[in-house]
Amino acid sequence: MRRALTALAAAAAIAGCGIDDPYRGDDRQVESVGDARPPADDRPPGSLRTPDPPGEESDEAIRTAVRYALAQGNWSWRTFRAQYAQMRALAHGELASELEANPPDQDVLLGLERERQTNSARPVAATKTQNGAVIVVLRERAGARGVIDQAPAHRVYRATVVDADGAPKVAAWQLLP
Repeated sequence: MRRALTALAAAAAIAGCGIDDPYRGDDRQVESVGDARPPADDRPPGSLRTPDPPGEESDEAIRTAVRYALAQGNWSWRTFRAQYAQMRALAHGELASELEANPPDQDVLLGLERERQTNSARPVAATKTQNGAVIVVLRERAGARGVIDQAPAHRVYRATVVDADGAPKVAAWQLLP
C-alpha cells in the first residue's frame, strides 16, 4: 500500500512539472479522469468508422494496408462487428482464414457494449520496405466508460500485401515491438 501511495505521489508531482510530450501533437484535451467519457457514438450499429486512407498516396499496397489498419484501429462498441467484417474483406490467405475461424465471441461483444469501449486511430506514416512489406504507424487512443487514455499510443505494424485476383489484399499483419 505504501508503494502504491508513493508511486501515486510521484506521478502527481511529475504531472505538474510541465514536462512536454513531443508525441502528443495538437490534440491536448485534458480531462479529469472522474469526468472522462468515451467519445459519443450515435451511428447505426452496422456503420463503419474507417475513413479512406490519405488521398495523396498512389501505391495500392500502401492504401490497402492503411485501410486494413484503420478497420482494425477505428471502432466502437457500436461498430465493432462492421469493422471486423471490413478486416475480413481486406484479408487474404491464412490471415483471412484466421479471421474467419476466430470471430469475436459473444462475451467479448457484450463486454465492449457494457463498458462502451472505443478505439480511434489515425495513420501517422505508411511506407514500403525494400522487400515489399508495408509499414504502417498508427496513433491510437482507447476509451471506455469513465476512462479515456490521455496519452495516445503509437503502434507500428508490418503488412504483407498480395495481389489476389487483381485486387490487393493483406495476407499477413504483425504488430512490431
